[in-house]
Amino acid sequence: MSRRGLSARAAVAVCILLFSATAAHGQRGQTLESVLQQSVAAFSAGDYATAATLFEEMERTFGREPEYRADSLQAAILPMRGYAFLLTDRAGDAIREFERFLEGFATEESKLPFVLFALAQAYQGAGDKARAIDTFGRYIRRYPRTPEAAVATLRVAALEEHRGNTGEAIRVLNALYDNERAAFTLRQQARLRALQLALEGGETAVAGDILLGTDWAVATMPERSVLAFAALHIGDAWLEAGETSRAIAAYRMVPPLDTLRTLQAARLDETRRAFAARRAALDAGSAAVWVEYYTGLIARLEALLEQLDAAEDYTPAFLLRYGMAFLGDGRPREAAIVFGDLAEGEWPADIREEAHYRWILALQERAAWDEALVVADRFLKDYPDSSEAPAALFLIANAYQQLNRHADATDVLTRLIDGFPGHRLWSRWLFTRGFNYLFLDAYPAARLDFAAYQEHAGDQPLADNAAVWHALAWFFEDNYAEALDEFRALAEHLPPDHHLSPGVYYRMASSLYGLRRYEDALEAVDGYLRSYSEDRYNAEARVLRGDILMGMARLGEAVETFAAVGPAAGRLFPYAVFQIGKIHRAREDYEAMASHFAAYARRTDLDFHPRLGEALYWLGWAQLQRGQLDEALPVFTEALDRFGDDRGQDEIQAVLGALERLHARLVREDPDNPFAAAPFDQWIAERTEAARRSGKTTLHARLDLYRADRLRTGGHEDEADALVIAVAGRTHPEHLGPEELGIVGLRLAELDFFTAGDYLDRLLADFPASPRRGLAYLGKARLALRVDQPAEAVPWLERLLAELPMHPRAVETRLLLGRALAADGRHSRAQEVYEELLRLREARGRPHAEAVAGLAGLMEATGRPGRAIAYHQRVYNMYRAYPGLAVEAYRRSARLFEDLGDLRAAHRTWSELIAYAERHRPEARAEARGEAARLEPLLPPEPEPESEPAVSGGA
Repeated sequence: MSRRGLSARAAVAVCILLFSATAAHGQRGQTLESVLQQSVAAFSAGDYATAATLFEEMERTFGREPEYRADSLQAAILPMRGYAFLLTDRAGDAIREFERFLEGFATEESKLPFVLFALAQAYQGAGDKARAIDTFGRYIRRYPRTPEAAVATLRVAALEEHRGNTGEAIRVLNALYDNERAAFTLRQQARLRALQLALEGGETAVAGDILLGTDWAVATMPERSVLAFAALHIGDAWLEAGETSRAIAAYRMVPPLDTLRTLQAARLDETRRAFAARRAALDAGSAAVWVEYYTGLIARLEALLEQLDAAEDYTPAFLLRYGMAFLGDGRPREAAIVFGDLAEGEWPADIREEAHYRWILALQERAAWDEALVVADRFLKDYPDSSEAPAALFLIANAYQQLNRHADATDVLTRLIDGFPGHRLWSRWLFTRGFNYLFLDAYPAARLDFAAYQEHAGDQPLADNAAVWHALAWFFEDNYAEALDEFRALAEHLPPDHHLSPGVYYRMASSLYGLRRYEDALEAVDGYLRSYSEDRYNAEARVLRGDILMGMARLGEAVETFAAVGPAAGRLFPYAVFQIGKIHRAREDYEAMASHFAAYARRTDLDFHPRLGEALYWLGWAQLQRGQLDEALPVFTEALDRFGDDRGQDEIQAVLGALERLHARLVREDPDNPFAAAPFDQWIAERTEAARRSGKTTLHARLDLYRADRLRTGGHEDEADALVIAVAGRTHPEHLGPEELGIVGLRLAELDFFTAGDYLDRLLADFPASPRRGLAYLGKARLALRVDQPAEAVPWLERLLAELPMHPRAVETRLLLGRALAADGRHSRAQEVYEELLRLREARGRPHAEAVAGLAGLMEATGRPGRAIAYHQRVYNMYRAYPGLAVEAYRRSARLFEDLGDLRAAHRTWSELIAYAERHRPEARAEARGEAARLEPLLPPEPEPESEPAVSGGA
């Protein structure tokens, strides 16, 4: 209260002054003064019961005395008498005294604030809430700038609350919060009470607006626990309603219970100290307001602390919901931190288990697949009997799938399918395993799973998807006839506006193209384009239409179709560009080809100019075909200068090859050309040195790898390998383009360098769609075979043949696939591969010889020595031009004959080898002679020739 109020010291002084003038009147004056002093002293000491008694005794004894009835004395005594009655629970008597003061001394401004506030308190104590509210209102209106006005406002709000006017109470409290003249602590208390009232009234939306619309000074807030529990309640409500962002904002105001206890105890101590300091500085009038305020506040804080000490720890369950809010709000990083801390903390087991499971979910949302695998594996070890174990396994399978570890994913899914046959997600696991089988090119297994899904979950939303994937498994297997039948059945089953229908119609056209039924394919793709002009497969369908027209030899129309595929088609755009170039090349229209690629190279409307280096190569190549050597040379050199050090551009090795051929032609046709002045070896050596000096790491590596290829072509294998190893030693994979990564990685794999994997993995990671990925597949297979892991090699080799059937090393891949299958014990499949290879014209010569040798080995491995001998004989009879294969075939054939007990055939075979080795492999003669000599003593005697019947003569 304002210091205009009546202080105890002032009251005593006033009373002494009033009675000093009458001291000579005798004993009675002395008695009145004495009683007055005792009354005021008791009042100022806070002994209100004694003060009230003395004031009443004074009234009874001296009530008729003029000195006592004097206005000056009554104006001083009435406020103290009323307040003493108020604090001794005599509200009615207090009201009488305060009203007497207002009737007689309303102009006493120094005492009026105290009287008005105390009178309002007396009305409140008497249960007259309406008059209490009205009196507090009078005080607030008359003294709006005093600190006590804010306390009066809090009392009005409390009275409105007790009257059942919660809305009005909240309005009053919010008005106090908005009053910037009020003490900040009181404004915060008002806002906090408004928040509580809204929650108690079930007005969660209002409470939420208050919670987030307030600048809470939590560092100095006395009732911190009230805010914490209110925020927890509101956050839970928002989380349940899916308002995760607001839930997070609320949860931020909730500390752990131990922290809250510490903070609340500190606030209680601080409030007690603040009260003691303020009480010492207040006059009696101000103390009348603030003592009650602080007493009530401290009582509430003590009660809150007792509640916190007795409360069950809400922290783990709250943190679990906090993490769920982060996860639901698309903030998996924060969710993973919360769940991880919970899972590894000292919390109840059920909380740690659920947090651990949700930790996996958060990591998956972050696409942190490797970490998710580790955490999920730990979950299964820590909680093997958890009801969430199947879900955790499924999450592991999903992580493997995202990491392209599809074999591992199928293993986990098989474990789920076999181990939990009655689980509600059993059919979903089937579907997912089928999907992973597709990535492993295990198409029959994929079809089995998709068919099983349809059988067990035909009424589920994914049933139609399963049917589509079943058909696609035929399509990916290049079995276009089966695929077409299923796509047609789906087209009849699905409504035209079904979300799967566009893809089905597009795949029908693709299947017809695969069957080379070009007329039907063209009709199908045109029908698709008419019906689904906005579909996501639209660009692919236009490219397919161009390919179909190429197959029909309608090349002009194909060019028009490809030309309509623009940059918006993404990766299909450069494909269409280069298909047009391929058509011009097939037509031998090199002028059109040069013009086409020149126009592509000049385009300025592209944010990204894909395969530009390759386009320049073909531009120069076309000019070479036209004999325009002077025009071709600057194109090739531009390609080398602009893109030689750009790992993202391909075909640099081809550019170097073209430059070498151009150099040779210029030497013959235009020897005065500056480019022809020095030998090509010198030119490339100078370029290599310049690249090294200028720090062009990628170009330097490319030039060295081209030199290595020239050395290898010239028969200098060791020097070539040394150069490749040197490139690998100084060049990090991140500086190499796709072709160079493939060249280095594959050769290192062939040379048994395990660092090869660094280059092969980088190629697959950085250039997954590059045609050079076939080199990575081949290299990965060779690495697997070198550590006797043929089962790991097979998928890589099958993938190369499936994705890149025309790859330059496809024949080598087939041979390697046959060996890997044989080593893995898959003899029937290996035999199919070898026999298929023997039907390929491009595999004639040594590949055919190796395939026959492979078949011989299979026959031996499967216990069919007679057929094995036949294949070995085929090798050394038909493929005598390959001494290494022929000699080995002789050896194995001879030993098989001996194992069968046919020593003469064995000896004859060794003898033939002696004769063959004389001319082709002299080093094999000694072994053959030794074996033949060993067998000679063991040979059975030659069978006697049958004698002819005697001819008798007669006379």
